[in-house]
Amino acid sequence: MQPILPLSNVGGFSFAPSTTVAISSIANKKPSNEEAGEKEEEFQKDEAEVAQREINEDEDTLLEVRVKHYKLVSTSEWKDFGVGVLRLMRSKANPQKCRMVLRSDVTGEVKLNIAIGKGMPFSNEPQEKTNTGFVRFVNPADGERYMFKVKGIDTLEKLHALLTDLAK
Repeated sequence: MQPILPLSNVGGFSFAPSTTVAISSIANKKPSNEEAGEKEEEFQKDEAEVAQREINEDEDTLLEVRVKHYKLVSTSEWKDFGVGVLRLMRSKANPQKCRMVLRSDVTGEVKLNIAIGKGMPFSNEPQEKTNTGFVRFVNPADGERYMFKVKGIDTLEKLHALLTDLAK
């Protein structure tokens, strides 16, 4: 049997104990109370800024509904754009001006911001078995077709009725 030569002079892998700090020890390091407090304050500031942007003193929020957002991308394919909160808003200065704003649950970014125009057609399709339903509409500005999936038949009916009323 031949003797095993140390690999210390040769670059590369070694079974010898490492003198460097292991990544796992850094990853498992808990932040100090000061670091945790600073991160919590940053999070609260970010959350407050988002909430401040949400509050619009020029508009009244008529309805807030959690929906799943779809868009027709081909003649028969609906693409899922995620889940978010849909807000129906009316201008205080001009009650004839209404819009719908959809924000993503995950990122908070605006996914949809469409004016609700006169004569804009909305259709609803309740699914009694699953207690869900769909509201479909066409954006007259660009001709795009959209669909919202809503949980609860009552919520679906309320959303459809308000959208139809705002489009009159």
